[in-house]
Amino acid sequence: MAWVYLIAAMLVEVVGTSAMKASADSDNATGIAITIGLICCSYVLLSFAVRTIPIGVAFAVWEGLGLCLITAVSVLYFKESLSLGAALGIIGVLVGILLLHQGVAHQDDVATEVEAIEDES
Repeated sequence: MAWVYLIAAMLVEVVGTSAMKASADSDNATGIAITIGLICCSYVLLSFAVRTIPIGVAFAVWEGLGLCLITAVSVLYFKESLSLGAALGIIGVLVGILLLHQGVAHQDDVATEVEAIEDES
C-alpha cells in the first residue's frame, strides 16, 4: 500500500505544480489556493508512504518521477521546449531511480534470507 501512497503523492504533486504554472500565467488567487492544497495533500500522502518505504528511496522516487512527469506536462501542455541536456538529465534521473529501487529490492531480499536463517535456529 505504501507504493500506492507514493505514486498518489507524486501524481498530486504534478497536478499541483501544473496548477501553479497555470495560475501564474493568469494571476488567479484560486489557482494558488488549489496549488497549496494539492502540495499539502502530496506531502501527507508521502508521509504515509515513508512509514514503510525508506525516506531516501521514497523522496527520490517522488521527486524524480515527479520531475519527469512535470517535464512531460510542461512540454506537451504548456508548449515549453526541452533541450538535449535537459532530456539527458531526465534519462539520468530515471536510471538513478531504477538503480536505487534495485538496491532496496536487493536489501529486502537479503533481510528476508537473514530472517529465514534466524527462524531456523
